[in-house]
Amino acid sequence: MVYLFLQMSSEMWDFDIHGDLYFEKAVNGFLADLFQKWKKHGSNHEVTIVLFSRTYYEANSLEDFPEFMQECLQKDYKGRYYEDFYRVAVQNERYDDWSNVLRLLRRHFIDYHQSVLNHHQCAYVDNMPRAFNSCAAQGNFLEVLNMSLNVFEKHYLDRSFDRTGQLSVVITPGVGVFAVDRELTNVTKQRIIDSGVGSDLVCVGEQPLHAVPLLKFHNKDSIITADDYSMPHWINLSFYSNKKPSVYSNFIPRIKLPSLSLDSKELVAEDNSSESEDETFPNNVYDHDAFDSQVFNNLPTVPCSKLSSNR
Repeated sequence: MVYLFLQMSSEMWDFDIHGDLYFEKAVNGFLADLFQKWKKHGSNHEVTIVLFSRTYYEANSLEDFPEFMQECLQKDYKGRYYEDFYRVAVQNERYDDWSNVLRLLRRHFIDYHQSVLNHHQCAYVDNMPRAFNSCAAQGNFLEVLNMSLNVFEKHYLDRSFDRTGQLSVVITPGVGVFAVDRELTNVTKQRIIDSGVGSDLVCVGEQPLHAVPLLKFHNKDSIITADDYSMPHWINLSFYSNKKPSVYSNFIPRIKLPSLSLDSKELVAEDNSSESEDETFPNNVYDHDAFDSQVFNNLPTVPCSKLSSNR
């Protein structure tokens, strides 16, 4: 059983250094290569693909929300109200050709952002707090791992013998840094170690210069105390990069400019040297004192007697 979690954070709609969306890098790049390798080796996995994200709301109190919406909200350590969203794209499916699944994920990407932000929008509700998508570091990373653990911890009940092993893969546009709760981290760590489930984290963002994965624990007791960090050994981290060459290396111009001959190059060099030699300026263009003395010394002098007579 393989659970693929695709984090739809705000970075998914950003461009990488090569001009591709991070969603395109995750789906058209990593997932396409993964499914191609499965097909090459004849793997027959039972796959579930879940799209997840966290939505924050700009509100000061719970009374700012409609009554039907209040039970869905949670409050983080900074006092911000948020709500986690999950969309199951594929559930317990086996395919020989996963190209249709890639097209399905692209269709989900088109309307995912607006459908999540406008999930509670109603015609009779006014002054709804503004919603915005969180970044990858502030997302619900540990929550999705526990969702898969809820299924894997009871794998011995009504066991199917045509599949073996459990694996959770989280694909994120981030760089492997997450702001998490300390208690939830300890629970997740203990559950993963006890169950022996492999947890992989695949980052499609650029690899940072510091060590990752890195979990940042927020301190609930006091804001004066510095934050604590931890490097979890129970998460397998890897960065994905396209092995395909850049499109610019294969660029072929439609119009080819004529190459300069040796004689034409000498003529161009002589023209440039003649234009650069200007007698009105000194050789050193930064020697302003020499230039001023050259200009003002050549001015004609007028006797003072003529100036007094003109008055």
